[in-house]
This record gives sequence, C-alpha cells and structure tokens, in this order.
Amino acid sequence: MSSCLLVAGGVCSHRNWQVRQAACIFLGRFFSSHKFTLGEDENKRIFDLTCKLLGDERREVSQSATAGLTGMLAVMGEDEVGVLVGEYCGVADKSLRRKCRKGKGTSEAGTNEGGEEKEKKEKKEEERKRRQRISVR
Repeated sequence: MSSCLLVAGGVCSHRNWQVRQAACIFLGRFFSSHKFTLGEDENKRIFDLTCKLLGDERREVSQSATAGLTGMLAVMGEDEVGVLVGEYCGVADKSLRRKCRKGKGTSEAGTNEGGEEKEKKEKKEEERKRRQRISVR
C-alpha cells in the first residue's frame, strides 16, 4: 500500500493536468475502498495529497480533488472530521488578509520601501493566496 501511495504522490505533481486529475480520482476511490485497511499515516498521506491538489491552477484538477475529498469526508467518522475542521480553520484564519490601519501607512512609506521588502511582501502574499485556495475548497 505504501508503494502505491509513493507512486500516487509523484503523479500528483506531474506537469500534465490530465494525469493530476486522474490521480485525484484514484486517490478518492482508493481511500473509500481501503478505509478500513489503511493505517493512520496512510490515511493522512492520501488526505494531504488530495488537499494539495485543491489549490491546482487547473479547474478540472481542483474539481476532481473536491469530489475526492467529499467522498473521503463522507467515509470518515464525525470525530475525524471535527479534528480536520479545527486544523483547516487555523489554516484559513492565517490566510485572511490583514487590513491596513488608516493613518499609519502613508504614501511616503510605500515609496521608500527597498526591493527586498517588496519581494518579501510578494512572497508572503503568494503564500497567503496558496493557503487560501487550499482552505476555501
């Protein structure tokens, strides 16, 4: 089982979106079929791979991941789902954009920023967007 998940993990990052979509479908069905034979680590690995694909840039892949995740959640117990909800609510809270306070951020401060600060802000914003894509779906 672990070798199958190892191959599926590699396929989930394939450059062809049809392959990633097929991986989503496979993971959802594999999880549902083997729920009671998989260990806790394997369950977590499948769930993490599917959640990673929720943020894919191709709509077809993210929709397949959503369908697979829905099937996984339907098979899980209420306690397991409650734990996951708490975990991903924390991810969603971190990805919320913080509003700038009025009066503290003047236009002069924006023009004096160095290139490194801009790069840091852009990287931080990209990370926030990635987390938000994962948490929203």
